[in-house]
Amino acid sequence: WEQAVTLTTHLVLFSLEPRADAGLDGVGRIQALLQPGTALGQAISQAKNPAKVLVTLGGGGRSQHFPKVAGNKKARKKLVQAITTLFEELPALAGLDLDWEAPTTAAQWRDYGKLAQDLRTSWEESTRLAEREGGLLLTMTYHPGTGAVAAFANLKGKKSEKAFVDLFDFCHAMAYSHFDSERRHSTDGMDKAAVEEWNKYSLPLNRLTLGMPLFGVSRKTGETLSYADVMSRDPSLEKRPEVDECTEGNVYFVNAGSMAQKVQYAGRQGLAGVMVWELGQDERVPAPGGMLRLISRTAEEIRASWRYRFSWLPFGENHVIMVFSALAGLYLLREVVTGVPPAHKLARQRPPPSEGRPTDGNAAAAPSAAPAEEPVTAASEGERG
Repeated sequence: WEQAVTLTTHLVLFSLEPRADAGLDGVGRIQALLQPGTALGQAISQAKNPAKVLVTLGGGGRSQHFPKVAGNKKARKKLVQAITTLFEELPALAGLDLDWEAPTTAAQWRDYGKLAQDLRTSWEESTRLAEREGGLLLTMTYHPGTGAVAAFANLKGKKSEKAFVDLFDFCHAMAYSHFDSERRHSTDGMDKAAVEEWNKYSLPLNRLTLGMPLFGVSRKTGETLSYADVMSRDPSLEKRPEVDECTEGNVYFVNAGSMAQKVQYAGRQGLAGVMVWELGQDERVPAPGGMLRLISRTAEEIRASWRYRFSWLPFGENHVIMVFSALAGLYLLREVVTGVPPAHKLARQRPPPSEGRPTDGNAAAAPSAAPAEEPVTAASEGERG
């Protein structure tokens, strides 16, 4: 837990599950994890700047009751109250991650938005939660390339007129677990497609995170294998970070080199960050091993870069450099047009030769040539009278 709370900005616990009666399953598990004396509790208390801890509602295999509960106003209110009460009792929780997998109709996406809005309203009305510094975070997950973005991109609340995406602090694009024509998942092309889909609807990039997997998938059987298990099957892959396939089992995964490139891509695109699924599948080895440490180090390098420093601007680092270069060029052009040549400056400083006094050829050439070539300005005309 120590690395989990120090090498991430947000740690999401999986998960609570909505019941058919609008109650919550998994509450005891989350409560047990966050007690002060537990390993996680101690790691949080001892860390100088620990990650914010969120909890997921739903997830794969735990979302079957979302349509019924979110689609009924009374049931939705009951679920929201149960979540609010849990957050009031657990001050260690900093937010909720909604992971409805997955709405299939326009009505269900509208109900998703209603659930998010009701949660926001309930938290704002809670006296105990209003005292939390910065308020609670609300995030959501979705599968890119499935029509989800098209379904929620233009949704707005009838009363609030608030856009669906604006209800959330972050939207996590799960750009993995679906395959290209070669049975590879989480490829560079899929990352690019996820960002392009988001941009197509002019959605804010600073709310989007790029999901990355800590597991591989067999291209033959579809079997999943954790990153730790992949490394166990072929330890040589740790020394070959550019290789993304384990020959034993024909498992395609994201190795260290590609993982770093994904983090860099997210930084270049101006995304809010990256999301990793999930830390339990990382290598359990002492520092400096493990994929999480690599991801964290790459993110730190991006934050220290010039590109990140200029990320708040509506244009990029290259544009800033171009502007600086243009200004320098204009200054030099001004010097060329209005400046006085060094030879002329020297000529001004020399006294004129006496009449009838012979001068050597070199000395006579400069004063005689200077008046004809010297740029004439208003000041020099005035001086001459």
